[in-house]
Amino acid sequence: MIGCPPLPPQCGAKGELGRKTFRYIYAQDVVPALPPTASGLFEHFGQEYQFSNGAWNARIKPMEQVGNLLEIPLAVSAFFGDQMKWFKHVSFRYSLADHGPQHYVSALTPPGKQSEFGA
Repeated sequence: MIGCPPLPPQCGAKGELGRKTFRYIYAQDVVPALPPTASGLFEHFGQEYQFSNGAWNARIKPMEQVGNLLEIPLAVSAFFGDQMKWFKHVSFRYSLADHGPQHYVSALTPPGKQSEFGA
């Protein structure tokens, strides 16, 4: 969940809503880092998990907002870069390609079960 101050501290780990809210972030998905700081300060609350190295890992510190507006077009570039073999080795901080629902559904599907995406 996201909100502008002072909502998140009141809903944080000690608040009822913070204890019942879970956020899942697949790899380098840019969307959980939005809106950018240029649009105002926002904070995330609730337990956050990030999918990396084949597993969901609890994050100690919530994902921060995109601070530099240039990160957004770079995330779009990463989406197209994933489609071209000569850019696959380039590392981007964020990626729009990681926002696809097939990634989230496949990563959240229990082992041995098939998702609607076939994985």
